[in-house]
Amino acid sequence: KNVQGDYDSALKHFEKALRYFEAAGEVQRAAITRQNIGMLYYNKNEFAAAIQELDRSIEMGLKNNLLSILALGYLSKANVLIAIDDLRSANLFADRALGVSHILNDKLTIADVHKTKSIIEKKNKNYELAENYLQTSLRINKNKENKLNSAETEFELSNLYSETDNSASKDQMLMESLKHYQEIDAKENIKKIETISQQKHLEQNS
Repeated sequence: KNVQGDYDSALKHFEKALRYFEAAGEVQRAAITRQNIGMLYYNKNEFAAAIQELDRSIEMGLKNNLLSILALGYLSKANVLIAIDDLRSANLFADRALGVSHILNDKLTIADVHKTKSIIEKKNKNYELAENYLQTSLRINKNKENKLNSAETEFELSNLYSETDNSASKDQMLMESLKHYQEIDAKENIKKIETISQQKHLEQNS
């Protein structure tokens, strides 16, 4: 089954669930489902449709004071805005997500927001600020013992150090990321890092 087919099948499933939740007056579940639909459109690179769904979810969150919906909705919208290079608006929504996450004391979402803000700063070539955001994100994820998020953040740090020609830190973060992925048996990610390492080894010996 192709990826497009998977997305279309998932979209039908979410739309059916949305109709059910809205008919039953289950506002929170309906808002979460709209977020899922929004991120599905984001993964299909249909960014206008993604923003439309996320905005409707955010509207439901504001109307019903659903803070957890707002935190995730703002963060998801920030990531869509990064994809269309509207970095100023992306930063605004990331800050909104951060504010709500602090009210909720939701550490993992705070870590995710820092990761998103690092992407914005990296695109703006503010590498030191981007590194600070990633290091904060990594510290929170390690404190929460979230190995997947730690691995992803270490991988992002490795990419950042690659852009800034910090070869020693790049290799160190790549190996840290590999170690965490191995601990949770994330096969595809392990394979990706091993491929990067093999390419580097070949380049050094050529």
